[in-house]
Amino acid sequence: MKKILLLHFAKEKSPRKSIKWGNYKFYYGNFRYDDIVSYASDDETDIIIDIDKLKKVFEVIYDGFDAVYCESPEAMLLRFIQVKKNYALLPFLIADTDSLRKAKNLNKWLKRVYKEAFLGEFVKLRCNFWLISISAFFPFYLKLGIPKENLFYTPSSLAITSIFAPETRRFINQSLREVKTSLGIQNALYNQIVAPGSNNRDYETLAEAVKGTNIKVHVVYDPEINTPIPSRNLYWHSYLPQKEYVEVIRNARFIVVPLKDMKASAGEATITISMKLAKAVITTENLTTKEYIVNKKTGILVKPKNSKDLQNAILYLLRHPMEAKRIGENARLAAGEIDKEVEKNLRQAFYEATNFSNN
Repeated sequence: MKKILLLHFAKEKSPRKSIKWGNYKFYYGNFRYDDIVSYASDDETDIIIDIDKLKKVFEVIYDGFDAVYCESPEAMLLRFIQVKKNYALLPFLIADTDSLRKAKNLNKWLKRVYKEAFLGEFVKLRCNFWLISISAFFPFYLKLGIPKENLFYTPSSLAITSIFAPETRRFINQSLREVKTSLGIQNALYNQIVAPGSNNRDYETLAEAVKGTNIKVHVVYDPEINTPIPSRNLYWHSYLPQKEYVEVIRNARFIVVPLKDMKASAGEATITISMKLAKAVITTENLTTKEYIVNKKTGILVKPKNSKDLQNAILYLLRHPMEAKRIGENARLAAGEIDKEVEKNLRQAFYEATNFSNN
């Protein structure tokens, strides 16, 4: 059985230290880029590296693993050291969620401090296997020189959740089997409009969209990320444990996911969980959300920062409950098809990475 270290999910709040998935065993590591890199100023190229933590990372990754999963900035930092110190190049499975923004900032720092750029060499290494969530970005990666055979299309899906957040997948499966609960906040929000999540959320536009209407939206947020906006139409609930979070989505009338940054990958987990639970989703149109939603078929896409467009979409689903049900059922079927494709691509990526040294 091949062993893969999941560096990026070190902070996954799961009691498990490892999970099995097919012919692979995944181990949760103890490192993220932001754990080891800080900034001396607001300039993200003004980098400070915690050398002691970095040394511990190298002790972990060379502990008998066949491949390492991480995001692009930590992958580039580790690769730079491997190359310069002539360490063995372990195969990396790399998720890139920001079009290499942090990696490019790291490259500027390397050029300033070590007088050499590394990004160009890094992206062309054949021992890197890239997991890409947005199909429209494939030309971008190919132009950088990444071999086509090293790119794998893996948008957010329950196939990914089953590996990287197994407890969440278990809760979703339970939620699909169980009758609706009659206890707790899950019941309090039964048949309500719910806006779950915190990362990159545009709750300012949502507040403007419902202002002066009778629309009530329940926002489930992380107080460390979002500050509640005073509004008679928005009801704020501190972030819930994952099980309750999934049940709130299941019990909702429909889901609203307003997003800010059009270039950053965000909101996919909430969207795909909602789709799997047959919920209609209203979300901001961008390259990420278009990977999952066909407008008015498997969800509703609204223009960025357009409160009127968002208001119209919410009112439409409120006034047409059977349409919301139809969209939700279409979404459930679409999520299943996405799962099949992603699982196939993940298996291929894992196989290529863990067998790279034998090629």
